[in-house]
Amino acid sequence: MCNQFQHKFVCRTFVLINKIERIAFKSFKHNSLFLSTYKMSKPLIIVESPAKCAKIEEYLGGEYQCLASYGHIRELVDVDISNNFKPKFKMIDGKGLTKLKKAIETAPEVILATDDDREGEAIAWHLAQVYKLPVKTTKRITFHEITPKGLADAIASPKTIDMNKVNSQMARMVLDRVVGYNVSPILWKYISKTAENSLSAGRCQTPALRLIYDNQRDIDENGAGEETYDVVGYFGKLNIAFKLDAAHGLTQQTMEEFLENTASHEHVLTRKEPSRSERKAPQPFITSTLQQSASNVLHFSPKDTMRLAQTLYENGYITYMRTDSKKYSETFVDSAVKYLKQHYSGDVVATQEELTAIMLGSEPKKTAKPAKPDITQDAHEAIRPTNVATKDITDEKIGQKERRLYTLIWANSLQSCMASAIYSVICAEIASPIPKVSYFHTAEIPVRLGWQTIGKSSQSDPDDEPETTNTSTIYNYYTTISSIPTNYNKITAKFAIKQSKQHYTEAKLVNLLETRNIGRPATFSSLLDKIKEREYVAVQTIEGKQYKCVDYELSDDEIKEITTLRSFGKENKKLVIQPIGKIVIEFLTKHFNELFVYEYTSDMENELDRIGSGEVEWQTLCKRCYDQITHLTGKIAEEPINKNKLDAHHSLYVGKYGPCIKFSAPDKQTKYYKIKKDVSINDLLEKKIAVKDAIVDEERPDTIDGYLGEHNGEKIVVKEGKYGPYVQFNGKSYSIKALAAPSPSLEDVVSLIKQKDAAAATASPSSNILRQLSTNPELSLRKGQYGPYFYYKTAKMKQPKFYPTKGCPFDSTSAPIEKLLQWFKEAHGIVVE
Repeated sequence: MCNQFQHKFVCRTFVLINKIERIAFKSFKHNSLFLSTYKMSKPLIIVESPAKCAKIEEYLGGEYQCLASYGHIRELVDVDISNNFKPKFKMIDGKGLTKLKKAIETAPEVILATDDDREGEAIAWHLAQVYKLPVKTTKRITFHEITPKGLADAIASPKTIDMNKVNSQMARMVLDRVVGYNVSPILWKYISKTAENSLSAGRCQTPALRLIYDNQRDIDENGAGEETYDVVGYFGKLNIAFKLDAAHGLTQQTMEEFLENTASHEHVLTRKEPSRSERKAPQPFITSTLQQSASNVLHFSPKDTMRLAQTLYENGYITYMRTDSKKYSETFVDSAVKYLKQHYSGDVVATQEELTAIMLGSEPKKTAKPAKPDITQDAHEAIRPTNVATKDITDEKIGQKERRLYTLIWANSLQSCMASAIYSVICAEIASPIPKVSYFHTAEIPVRLGWQTIGKSSQSDPDDEPETTNTSTIYNYYTTISSIPTNYNKITAKFAIKQSKQHYTEAKLVNLLETRNIGRPATFSSLLDKIKEREYVAVQTIEGKQYKCVDYELSDDEIKEITTLRSFGKENKKLVIQPIGKIVIEFLTKHFNELFVYEYTSDMENELDRIGSGEVEWQTLCKRCYDQITHLTGKIAEEPINKNKLDAHHSLYVGKYGPCIKFSAPDKQTKYYKIKKDVSINDLLEKKIAVKDAIVDEERPDTIDGYLGEHNGEKIVVKEGKYGPYVQFNGKSYSIKALAAPSPSLEDVVSLIKQKDAAAATASPSSNILRQLSTNPELSLRKGQYGPYFYYKTAKMKQPKFYPTKGCPFDSTSAPIEKLLQWFKEAHGIVVE
């Protein structure tokens, strides 16, 4: 009663003051000095966004002036670790704060009305610090809707700055800086510092990237998917489509036999007794679920959703959009119930128990163990319209996208106050020729539509919806039977690829961030933006793979085989990790795993909540994190800087346009080559792929086969021949097949060359040896009167044998040894290893 009286008193006071002001303005409207003094003598309300100011001044009847800080006025530039993590701030340029400073100096009273979250509380504290406003006495008001009532309630019940919230935000800022400024330079040192978007690590950014990376690994491990068949049988006079249990195990090899057995099988349709299915109303929107629903239904990105919601909030159409709270005020619930009763007939309103639970922000019948209250957003409501009677926005200044988002919020807010939808469901079954494998069909009719009177929920997953025909005809037919024989009309079996894993959408990632307690809903869109800006991930369409599909159709006891080409696996607008993202996350999980595991990030969020409730000193958490980082960075400092070496002269390099292969010659010549799109960076680093095979074909130079180094001033170049790898050196070719390595080291090759040269040098000068091909058995190419010939002798032979080179299609004196030995084998039937 007291609060209601205060509210009425304040509102009437505003009206009275407004009348007095209009009279005063009529008398003094031409006096500029009066107008200037009059406005400056009003109490000053400071908000974050200038878009709110006009509405606030209008709704408060002109009694207050309202100015904006334009968000943060100071930024963190340094942290004095040795001085108990004392932060150092500097003013943000270009904020136009001169006008704000002057207004503060002349206003009789300053009221801080920054947003009601940790960040807003911190901005209020910064304003107090910079403009020397007493923290303990300066009024701090919060409102969650820009309406006359919302503002009047806020003015009537001011608070002061909550230093626990400020400290929690301070800890968050310092932690983010400690992690980023200590770990990011290590990425620059060990990976790259010259990338277009400088590499970075983040307390929440890196776990978000890890979610996408881990999912990609699962996709890679699961392969293309499982080949199967979707089998549908059409039965009876109503030609009802029954689906065969997915666990049928049928393959192309067994499908014809199944269909042959089906043709002669006696099918019996049985149905179960009708049962009730209850589909609960959707939950009120919080920040994350709004982002997910807007992505799924309207195809808005989380960033766009927050921008559009900000416009709706600033224009007074919805409540504050950054909230973790699922509760509604009693006033809104009452207005929603009234609206529903006026506009919809039947039993559409939720039970009183359910409505009470919504006002408490809890689940019905679970109030004995209430969830831990969210410290940050405890005073907030869920996201809802400020006036439920406003179904559509007609203001032409509001864009179409904002209107579509508003409609989504309006519908969800009403649905969440409505009764559950109830259906009567009958499940029918037909046994197939395969033991314990049946066809199934479900028919249902609505008993009470409840919240579905307004439409299906934007938060529901289509995959969770039961497969139904939603026709009363089939339902009514089922009620007339219990178990009857039935005939098939047609059986279709379509080849399919079932994929157990898919890439994440932005909405799915937001859901996972919330589930794993990584960051806060207000930060989810910025986390997504960061990993996209760094080009760690990209929103892409994954093209499907074409399959030659063999489908089957059984009709009139005749089996038809239909061959078609279909594509499987296509995914639209999915988050795909990029090569640089893989390099960064693999490096960080290898060297800083305990810092970026999901549990650690979640625990830290809980600790920040404890700071926000005054249970923990914020410096304690910062010191614990800093000590851990110091320990981990100390360990990595002991390791040599490898810079992703691939071989003696090639390394993986992260440049302006992403990863590439860097070639460094002994003469300090440097070149860069693009990597093929289908090449795995991991396989390249683990030397499972040769450098020459990783470079795009059009950029691949002759020397990439590749230039290995120099020996005695002459280049050694690795080549790939028909008969295996070899090197060219000083005008000669040397087989390196014996080294059995895709990228042999310079040292190994030089050693091999020396061995072969030494063997050739030991041969008798009078023998006219052109090339020593083997020592056991002895095989050499020698100079004869009529051209080169082969000299061949085993240990058991008393006399050597001589074989001509006639018919050799290449120059036997310069061809690779392996190639020459292969021809020798084919021409003379002798194998020499």
